[in-house]
Amino acid sequence: MSIKLRDNITRVLGVIIGFILIFGCTDNNDSDGPAESKYGLIRMSENDYNSDNTAYILQDGEPDSLLFNRNQRSFRVNAPLQISVTENQEFLFRFYSPRGIKNVIVWATIEGYEKELRFAEFTHIHPFQEFRIKIPFINNDKIYSTREGEEVIVSATPEINAKDFKFRIESADPVYQGMINVKPKWNIWFGKYSGSNWGSFGPHLAREAVALSLNMAAMFSTSLFEQELDKWKGKLINNGNIVDINTLKKQISNHSGFCFGRVVNVVGLGGGNTYGLGEYVYLTHYADDANGSDTPYHEMAHCLGYGHSGNMTYYPAEGGFPTVCMKVYSQLSREKKLPVYSRRFLHTRRNKNLIENKNIYTASAYIIEDPELDAIDGGLSIPFTETDKAGNEGSPLSFTISVLDVPGATVETFQPKAAHLYQNTLYVANSAPNHYSLEIFDVSSGIRHIRSIRKWTDNNTEETFAGEPTGVTRSFNKIYVTNAGSRTDVFDASTYEFITCIGTGAWGEGAYQTVHAFDVAASQGCILIRDKRKLVVVLENDVQSGTARRIPIYSRSVNLKEAAGTYGIAVNEEGLIYVTAQNTKEIHIFDPKNIREGNSGFMYNSVSLGFENAPQSLAFIDNRLFVTLRINSKQSELWEIDPSNGKLLQNYTASFTNPEKIMVSRRTLLVVDRGTQSIKAIPITDL
Repeated sequence: MSIKLRDNITRVLGVIIGFILIFGCTDNNDSDGPAESKYGLIRMSENDYNSDNTAYILQDGEPDSLLFNRNQRSFRVNAPLQISVTENQEFLFRFYSPRGIKNVIVWATIEGYEKELRFAEFTHIHPFQEFRIKIPFINNDKIYSTREGEEVIVSATPEINAKDFKFRIESADPVYQGMINVKPKWNIWFGKYSGSNWGSFGPHLAREAVALSLNMAAMFSTSLFEQELDKWKGKLINNGNIVDINTLKKQISNHSGFCFGRVVNVVGLGGGNTYGLGEYVYLTHYADDANGSDTPYHEMAHCLGYGHSGNMTYYPAEGGFPTVCMKVYSQLSREKKLPVYSRRFLHTRRNKNLIENKNIYTASAYIIEDPELDAIDGGLSIPFTETDKAGNEGSPLSFTISVLDVPGATVETFQPKAAHLYQNTLYVANSAPNHYSLEIFDVSSGIRHIRSIRKWTDNNTEETFAGEPTGVTRSFNKIYVTNAGSRTDVFDASTYEFITCIGTGAWGEGAYQTVHAFDVAASQGCILIRDKRKLVVVLENDVQSGTARRIPIYSRSVNLKEAAGTYGIAVNEEGLIYVTAQNTKEIHIFDPKNIREGNSGFMYNSVSLGFENAPQSLAFIDNRLFVTLRINSKQSELWEIDPSNGKLLQNYTASFTNPEKIMVSRRTLLVVDRGTQSIKAIPITDL
């Protein structure tokens, strides 16, 4: 079909009017709104997107019928923004990229009209966005602007279709320019492979395949890659023959493309267009993840026709083709010279559909800072949220709890180790051998024992505390009880039912493990656990039912050195975390701003508080810091100290035999006296 040019309705209004049109003046005489405007330019700002015009591709839950339909889900690495006209006479774009771009102009050459017309403008195009809107001039004449500022009337054309258009994309966005100015023109699509070495492939991995393919195309197009590859002239071998470097470069650029899938039992499979990677490979290619694997380049070499005999796929100690690629890829990632240079654009480790890899907070080989990334995930520091301060409500209290307050208890069955006061409820960790429990009291008017938690059921299995209970706290209706069996058990504060546990019960530093567990505190959306070696951080939002032994460790401190005994955590009003270290006789101070996702060694502040005797437990009341200092196995002292320098200010030991663990709530200092097996509450006014 040909649309004839109607010269009688073409008119020139001049450069000034064209300039006004280009920069967004609306037709103020059109009182009926944009739908009735005489201008046809599609102009979209970020606020103009809605469910009527925008959807997103490669999203979790997308059916296989779409994901594996090459007509619907494929792209070229040098043309990630696809523009077309649909059978329903809609202008359509799809954007295959984990990063958004800005300030995009679409020019159209329409059959029957000589000049290129400014057809659409987008201030923002979002990652993986699909946008569609009816062609404006189907039923009404519309005015468009040429590059020279002329106005051209395009007449109503109800029979318009895709072959009547040619589109050209214009954008100076550096991200977009980095994507399109690449040498390869690979087609990328996704395959539902079958066989013993193939597993399910979901949209979350498809998004990573997009990132990896865009990045590799960009890497292979850099002068840095050429320089590094040229160093291997005469050194790359395949089946006993020297690989010609120039031929290799052409093979990379001219390859037709790759069909991505997920392999199992092996780390990768490749050949021709087949490109299969293990799940972890899709996650670890970033410099700020594990900093890569040779697998993408091993399989790339297979796709280019190279075998296992030589250093094009496998490589000796001195390296080969994969090591060249890994080196360049990592450097460009760290320098932010790849389109998708950080794992933080997609955060696939957090995706619920991962099958093999559940460690969502893996330490980064390199830290990549960037405001764009911070806007996506809030930054590399912990995602600070509100601390539960409701437990402090109420006036100071004065009481003493002993074995006499626990029905049926004896000195052999009740030996308090730690206590936590939340409003009128007192939680006591009982460490009596063979009688481990959490004892719960109402202290609103006198002392009333409410409940004992000794055993519970998880997944139809009866459980008890795996080791000596050592610490207890409450936050947002969850009770946390640490124990020496490398677990922190979590209970519902209303029903007392078991919710989950942090730690597996086997000590270690795996994704879900702690090395024993000696104290616990909650602050700024984090559960802080002092294990035998380190300060361990878990996000409160990750503590959910059904996750027993599978709650991910967000971060760990440097090793604070091991020692047997009592440990403590306290948080001051500024959010600084104070942690005791018995073996070095110090209190280390951590700034939560230095705690980063997956970090396996965040440092304490340069200033630590040192003592002649080992500090055990500590607590803040306003800016006053109290600490218990271990004299020997049966004797400790309670002191107020200067939180800035550790200077001993006043000794409060006189009324105690062996004060060990302490905590503060309701302007009340709770002291667990291991000598008398009692808990004493002291109002701040008495200190």
